[in-house]
Amino acid sequence: MNWNCGTSRAPLLLLLLLLGACSGTRAPTDQGGGAVLTEEHPDAMRTPGWLEFGDLSLRTAAAGKDPRGAHVHGWLLGGVFEPLGDIIGGEGRPPRGRILNPGFLELRTRAFVKKADDANPTPPYVEGWQDTETGGFYPSGSVQRAPRLATAPDGARSGS
Repeated sequence: MNWNCGTSRAPLLLLLLLLGACSGTRAPTDQGGGAVLTEEHPDAMRTPGWLEFGDLSLRTAAAGKDPRGAHVHGWLLGGVFEPLGDIIGGEGRPPRGRILNPGFLELRTRAFVKKADDANPTPPYVEGWQDTETGGFYPSGSVQRAPRLATAPDGARSGS
């Protein structure tokens, strides 16, 4: 009879020992979790940057590049943009020979809303033209921070 059973049981004993050690470890449950935010969007969560109208790209100031063409400075929070000022450079008529759609660019989401009497873009927005080939935008005015007044059927302006 072979009584040399110590080598065959060693891995099993080691496994049981490790399982017992892992099951006995508990994390304290009285730990707090996460940060407490005292304002809606603290500065630490926002990144200074700008929106370039030529290609609707969001750029961060940390990238170290200068804005190109028409742009507006503001804060970036995830994929959302919050403008701080007005458009810098590039205002006016778009170049000739392009296929353009008149409308509004909603600055927070960079969504384009085609111009119509009942168009209701979400502020802040800019009126202008969308280039159908490049997707860029040519602003024709200032940043609007109030809701647009819809035109009534008789041509009068009314609040929406």
